[in-house]
Amino acid sequence: MKVLVTGATGFLGSHLVDALLEEGYQVKALVRKTSNSDFLKKLGVELAYGDLTDKDNVFNAVKDTKAVYHCAARVSDWGSLREFYRVNVDGTENLLKASLKEEVDIFVHVSSLTTLDVTKNHWQTDENHPYPEKFFEPYTKTKVLAEKLVINYCQKEGLPVSIVRPSIIWGPGDTIILPRLVSLLKSGKFVFIGKGNQSICLSYVSNVVDALLLVGTHKEAIGEIYNITDGEAISYRKFIEKLANLLNLDLPTKSIPLFLAYGIACLMELWGKMTKTDNPPLLTRYGVYLASANVVFDISKARKDLGYEPRICFNEGLKKVAPWLRKITETSEIKARGSIL
Repeated sequence: MKVLVTGATGFLGSHLVDALLEEGYQVKALVRKTSNSDFLKKLGVELAYGDLTDKDNVFNAVKDTKAVYHCAARVSDWGSLREFYRVNVDGTENLLKASLKEEVDIFVHVSSLTTLDVTKNHWQTDENHPYPEKFFEPYTKTKVLAEKLVINYCQKEGLPVSIVRPSIIWGPGDTIILPRLVSLLKSGKFVFIGKGNQSICLSYVSNVVDALLLVGTHKEAIGEIYNITDGEAISYRKFIEKLANLLNLDLPTKSIPLFLAYGIACLMELWGKMTKTDNPPLLTRYGVYLASANVVFDISKARKDLGYEPRICFNEGLKKVAPWLRKITETSEIKARGSIL
């Protein structure tokens, strides 16, 4: 069976490709010519060159495939709504149209738990929680719009779809969260928002891949949305201190009140827009909320429908990520760019 993976050169997509190949699938990947796809070639992955925003490229990529795993997205807490919309919304719709024409057996869309509004506290929030009414950054807005598109194609067009909502994805190869935190810890610029005792749920990359494979093979998952996390709530402070200890870095002791952090983030964002910088500010409102709210989500639906059970717990994940994390810590290429999370 041949399956298409978008975002195959990215963090989650590359791990998914490995797992699909191990399961015996033929894998095709939609990749841009500018992407480093050498490792995909060595694995024997069929490459379809192009961009999600180009309809012809997308239709060519979906041709002759039976399943689509849509992992690609523009992910950041900074940038113009137009650019996020082109990739996360228009790109998703191009893929949906192509999948409908090709009559794929399953379209698995990777969304995010940020669609449930990380500006609010969550305690075992399930999949039925409403979308946010207001948005202060384009990533969440366009991920919500993409979800609505996917649901619409299922309900009105009959396309067999499933949506997976991971939390903060972490693990070896992460290009966003862990490198940013390591950079801030190394430079002594990391600060807690408030006391740092809020509870968070993480999503180890291998656990997310397990969930994607389960969704792709269970008919019960068609038309459904699943929250996917590691199944345990840990404090944000514990997460950060464990990382620092793992890398023999000084434990961060600085903290600022939420109201002050939010005000600084507003000013930094305003300055960034005035100077039209491409680099995200050190502190953004999205980062402030993500680093200060309790965000614990219910995964009982995935357990019940799919038999999903997180294989990698937090402590086991730390052991697995340690060699890679120590390696990138020793490099001089890490820069403290972007928000605090």
